[in-house]
Amino acid sequence: MRSIVKLRALFATAVGVTACGPSSVDHSQLTGDTCTGAPIYEPLAGLTASIPFDYLELRENFGSGPPTVLAGNGNPCASATNVTACSAALDAATSPGWQLASSGGNAAITNVYLVYTVGDTVDTIDTYDELKTFLLPIDNIHDASLLVAENPDAYYTIDCGPKTGGPVGDGYELVAETGDTCGQGTHLDEVLVSVSPTGDVTVKEDVVIKNGDPNCVSGRRPEGLRPHARSGGDAVGAFFAECAYLEAASVPAFERLARELRAHGAPARLVKRALRARADEVRHAKATAALARRRGSKPETVVVEVLPVRSLLAIAIENAVEGCVRETYGALVAVHQAAHAGDARVAAVMRCIADDETRHAALAWDVAEWLDSRLGEDDRRLVTEARARAALTLRASLASPVAHDLEHDAGIPPAAKALAMLDVIAPSLWAA
Repeated sequence: MRSIVKLRALFATAVGVTACGPSSVDHSQLTGDTCTGAPIYEPLAGLTASIPFDYLELRENFGSGPPTVLAGNGNPCASATNVTACSAALDAATSPGWQLASSGGNAAITNVYLVYTVGDTVDTIDTYDELKTFLLPIDNIHDASLLVAENPDAYYTIDCGPKTGGPVGDGYELVAETGDTCGQGTHLDEVLVSVSPTGDVTVKEDVVIKNGDPNCVSGRRPEGLRPHARSGGDAVGAFFAECAYLEAASVPAFERLARELRAHGAPARLVKRALRARADEVRHAKATAALARRRGSKPETVVVEVLPVRSLLAIAIENAVEGCVRETYGALVAVHQAAHAGDARVAAVMRCIADDETRHAALAWDVAEWLDSRLGEDDRRLVTEARARAALTLRASLASPVAHDLEHDAGIPPAAKALAMLDVIAPSLWAA
């Protein structure tokens, strides 16, 4: 058993060890800022439409819960003769919407739709084709960017800043990103997208700007997690936006782990610890999101498909990779950040997170021990092999250089020190 006391001691020893720019698409014809000076893309800002709405709202459906309001534009029921009735109809409006694609090849798992008010009328926009009709003709960059952002065929994140969009020919072109940087074989692409006056969306150029980390190490990634694109802000802001995204993704990961442990008859103490970890991750996501916003970044919304209970072997393999390797090393990095972050607020946040994540790592090893007692010899060998592969992949991922601001402000260990830290913990954890 790797108790939290032993892990803390091991991490303390490890932390005490002494230890070419990306290409991009052609922006030369673009003269404006798609976000018109805003630091983050706002989906409904600046829209024009074939119907002169009082209020327009973008909503997202996920699972069986109420829809989430993603953005709004205008004043609800501003010209209604019966504001009370109009407001009630707006609150009650619903639609199945259309499925958005994911950026990394997973099945689409979230739906969006729009609802608007004009006078006493409340109506919904239920399909992407209806959205296109609602916006026609496409006569400004904001209309064009909404068609790109809500496209059902490809998942795009709109870029903001100088020379990111504008009129070209009789249509509009803008820069967006698609892809992901967390996982084996992933990559982030910058794309130049053209939108015609009739709303046809075409990719004119696609450039890979960053290859993914084959085993990114912040948070426990659940199966069904929708990939996302790079956040804005500086290097530290983007780092904490990624942390916040993965911490938020850990919430459903621990929910599922608790549900599956209960279904397979695991001891109540393990289920309870998984639920406590879930509550921890809610706090972590909020704290790291606040750090990201301080540096000009905004974390993406996490969307995870709700999946059925898996076999013991499937749970054990995921726990070995995500918990015993990634989460354990992530806890070690958090300990290092708490001790070495030059930004005092980062250090304070990481001190709380480091202790929680060390408990989560201990939970992963205790879950592994229980699962081993339920698996046969062949299955245990498969789990051991998966853990060993994950450890090797982790080692390979640590060779990349670390940006100065990440090392100084956020306390991320540079490559040489990260490998030295890994050498301290690996014999005790992953040698078997």
